[in-house]
Amino acid sequence: MKRAAIATALLALLTSACAEYGVSKNDLDSGGQAPREDNPVSDYLRVDVYPSDQNPDLLPETHILDGDWEGLSLSMSTPATYAGMVWGYDASPYFDISVPGSFIPIEAMVSVYKAGTIMSASAHTDAMEDGAFRLRLPRADDYTLAVLPVEPTQLPLLITQGVSIRSDVSDELIELDYGAPVYGRIANGTGLELGALELELWLRDPVTGSVGPKVSPDDAGYYQLRAMPGHSYQVVLAGDTGELVPTTRQDVVVESDEGAEVNFQIGAFESVGVSGQVVTAANSSAVEGATVRFTSLELYDFPDGELILDDITSSRGEYRLAVLPGRYMVEFIAPASMGLSPAQVILAASHDGDGDDFDVQLEGLYTIESQVLGPGGQALAGVTVVATERGFDGYTYTATSDEGGYFRIDVPMVKLQFLLNPPEGQASVTYIEAPVEDFPSIIMLERGDTIQGSILHKDDPVAFAIVEVRDSEDQLYATTVSDDNGEFQVRVRWEGAGGEVGLPLDTGLGR
Repeated sequence: MKRAAIATALLALLTSACAEYGVSKNDLDSGGQAPREDNPVSDYLRVDVYPSDQNPDLLPETHILDGDWEGLSLSMSTPATYAGMVWGYDASPYFDISVPGSFIPIEAMVSVYKAGTIMSASAHTDAMEDGAFRLRLPRADDYTLAVLPVEPTQLPLLITQGVSIRSDVSDELIELDYGAPVYGRIANGTGLELGALELELWLRDPVTGSVGPKVSPDDAGYYQLRAMPGHSYQVVLAGDTGELVPTTRQDVVVESDEGAEVNFQIGAFESVGVSGQVVTAANSSAVEGATVRFTSLELYDFPDGELILDDITSSRGEYRLAVLPGRYMVEFIAPASMGLSPAQVILAASHDGDGDDFDVQLEGLYTIESQVLGPGGQALAGVTVVATERGFDGYTYTATSDEGGYFRIDVPMVKLQFLLNPPEGQASVTYIEAPVEDFPSIIMLERGDTIQGSILHKDDPVAFAIVEVRDSEDQLYATTVSDDNGEFQVRVRWEGAGGEVGLPLDTGLGR
């Protein structure tokens, strides 16, 4: 199909494909994971406390809310020191081949964090300084320790969960054993030297998402990684996107010291040329500097592969890409300063479609006008309205309600999440996900529930600390600052486990 306007000729394809896949760039993270639910279950609220400069010895700390939300007494812990050394097994004898390998100080990245909180610390060890590290963390249980070897790389990634740090530790010795091999060969049907493809492989821990050291295969396609026996991993193969090497993953269970074999097959790459022009819908002006991003949904010749490619349009609004045959979600994103809505379509690049041109017209922004009322029906002034794209590059658009509670905001015609943040104490923070063209003309905010308490350290108030209330999905519901007595109070509207993250469209309307 030559010079076909995507916004018109492919409308039917767009509608059906988007309904089928329901994905966006934000859903397809750097690893191209399966899309997440739009409204994930939020099963708890938490209070994140960021101490001010008046308490320089304290660290940011998270407190999970449970039960009564009023009369809270949040006790900040005196941070504990977690220090020691990281040594790794060196299997290479340097002087006497009869002498077996030994443990030596290594260069590594040490990270300790508590999932679902703001409590974390990391340090980079130096082999020349005995592999020493030193961290300070709030005293707590259930930390995760991740140790990534940097040099030498022939050592396994170490992940330890359920670590308790309740007191100072000054002499922790972390030893990375030689581990078990994860090895295999990349069968090459490309006709190119594997070294020329700049391939890399690494292990990924599927529970924490941590990744291990990266290696490149030799010219014959052989590679070896090191893993901890008794653990499950993903072996990830990736290459330079300009060479059209899809990212591929394989699950593996390393049951013993014998390791596991994982082989990959790279077939011959048959690229398809795709080009086109991005213009404005208003007057067909060329859109220069727009991002055109292809994210694979299905690669015909690589069923398990994933590929993300992009290009920037020229002064004539033109782009040109070579892609692998398959189905792609394509995003067209103009620079934020141009005031244009992004577009998203699903395209099929067939084996015989080389040279096809696909054009797109970007519409201007849509103006929303609405009024914000408080729980008693009074107009609310000073409500901050933030609209964030759900997908694309996550652009945000802001406005503030005037004395009559009215606000006007120009937004793109895409899926958005609206956050309405009223002045402190007047109502609860509210989220709305509504079609732009059907956005309510009147929004009545609820008073919400009170979260109130004090922040203490050894019975002394923690004054002027930033206090944020978030849920298990990191959604922000309220923010404030503790007073000079360490006290704070906010109002939140939270659906809780099994509820909607966004505000139902009929909530507070027509009352």
